[in-house]
Amino acid sequence: MDMNLTDEFSTEEIMVMVDTCVEAQLKGGTGSSALLYLESMPGIGKTQMVEAYQEWKYENGSEALGLAHPKVGMRTIILSQSESVDFGAPAPDFKTGTLNFLVPNDVLGKGEGDEDNDINIVFWDELPNASAATLAAWQSVAESGEIRGRKKATNCVYLAAGNRPEDKCGARPLPRSIREGRIVSVPMGVSMDRLIAHAEDSEWDPRIQAMLQWSKSKSKGMFDGFDPNTKAKVQPTPRGIQKLNVLLDQRPPENILNALAPGCVGDRMWAEIRAFFYMQDDLPSFEEIVQDPEGCIVPGDNNPSVGPSGQYAVISNCAYYLKDMGSRGDHVSTSIHESFIKYFDRMSDEMTLFGLKICANAHPDFCKAPGWGEAQVKYSELTLS
Repeated sequence: MDMNLTDEFSTEEIMVMVDTCVEAQLKGGTGSSALLYLESMPGIGKTQMVEAYQEWKYENGSEALGLAHPKVGMRTIILSQSESVDFGAPAPDFKTGTLNFLVPNDVLGKGEGDEDNDINIVFWDELPNASAATLAAWQSVAESGEIRGRKKATNCVYLAAGNRPEDKCGARPLPRSIREGRIVSVPMGVSMDRLIAHAEDSEWDPRIQAMLQWSKSKSKGMFDGFDPNTKAKVQPTPRGIQKLNVLLDQRPPENILNALAPGCVGDRMWAEIRAFFYMQDDLPSFEEIVQDPEGCIVPGDNNPSVGPSGQYAVISNCAYYLKDMGSRGDHVSTSIHESFIKYFDRMSDEMTLFGLKICANAHPDFCKAPGWGEAQVKYSELTLS
């Protein structure tokens, strides 16, 4: 991959990139040179990015249409692997003895409800999974905005996405006739910073948040080992991590979680995550931290090799405890919060700041501890999502 879109550009810049192609289509012409195609490994959020653009477009307006807050609709079409039924079907006219070709209105931005929108986005998903017949029909739509004599609506724009053929998930190499001239192909990758920010904003399980932070600090991250040739049935993706978080939120028994979790992130990654959750030999217990926050062991004191991972793990365990108490509406004493703050302060500044933020988001009472005010003075970047 020559460029990792999600690492090279901010979220705002990516939205502008999408918008540049959309506005070019709205200004007229065929739009063939401005049909943005997002390509990546599976499960990193291409569809969610396009969905996020809807809200962004409403807030940022359309120069082409002269509207400050255009109403944007989006329709996702999964391209067919068999016949080109996505673009209609032959229908005999027995009175005239002719064969007509009926094209569905939704691919032209003329479907039910489309008349209520200022902009209609047709999002072609799984583009390289389509059959040759479907792609041949699609090329006509992409090139001229017309098929069988029917033109798309002037406020209809196209975006597309798909997986890479080398990932062996059903995608085929796109023909050069599509690659060269009909699409603007942009590769995407996994942005750990953006995923971590999303996990924080969405208040994911603190253990997952800590695992993501720890993975980011490693030379080889959680998603860097995607192997299309592996015999494993499931590999870790951001979408899989999100599903694991949903399962953790249900607090299933350990044996049930051990059966379900590999289906989200794969056996290897679940083994690593589970070990991260339960590094009991090198982690102080909750009681030890509360009783002696300034004297109990900090991971790495005795075994430097487990320092970073152990510290992320113990912080996540503290935050998980607080979140679990908060979800039940239980009060947590100020002394417990204060103990956590004192304990975290024995770690590096980066780790201390992470511990303070994740625990503050886990339980609202955490910020009432006396040590919180002192920490805010020490760490100017200590803000909450």
